[in-house]
Amino acid sequence: MSGTWVNIEAFPSPCHECGDAGPCVSISQYCEIGRSDVGGVPDSYQCLPLPDACLGDLSCGCLSMNGVVGDACTGAGTTGLTVEHFGG
Repeated sequence: MSGTWVNIEAFPSPCHECGDAGPCVSISQYCEIGRSDVGGVPDSYQCLPLPDACLGDLSCGCLSMNGVVGDACTGAGTTGLTVEHFGG
């Protein structure tokens, strides 16, 4: 401030793990996992943005009502959401 370094502490955003994609920011992203059913082909992982309508409702129900579909959805709130697709 005013040309002088000031130590300001800020809490990190809550995150949850998403395999090879690393951590997803729980309040703005969900983890999408594509479970492979082919031997030798690894599962795929990616952090995707939550639909705008779900930024205030971090739930699997909100994801499904806003076009995010999968074979399974787990998590809620700032613990993070994970959507899985099997056989792909």
